[in-house]
Amino acid sequence: MKRVLALCVVMAVCLGTVALAQDTAQKSDKMSGKMMTGTVSKVDNSAKMMTVKDDSGKEWTVYWNADTKVDGGAPTEGATISFATMEKDGKTWATAIQTKPKY
Repeated sequence: MKRVLALCVVMAVCLGTVALAQDTAQKSDKMSGKMMTGTVSKVDNSAKMMTVKDDSGKEWTVYWNADTKVDGGAPTEGATISFATMEKDGKTWATAIQTKPKY
């Protein structure tokens, strides 16, 4: 009887570990939650990729897809944008892009 109880406890711990590992993997595919702002320095529409540079000079290569929410029109070179991202498959994917109007 004690062996059966010990086996049940071990299985419960193993199943809990698997559930936590799966939850962690799902969180890594979620949005970073932070909106970043920068100027688009390059756009490659065929690859659905753009290079964005912030005021401090840091550059990001950002990809988009059909699920990306776009406000203010498609980003073009020289446009100022705000964007939210997530990391997936070793790439930075935009989940939302807001193009600022040029004045």
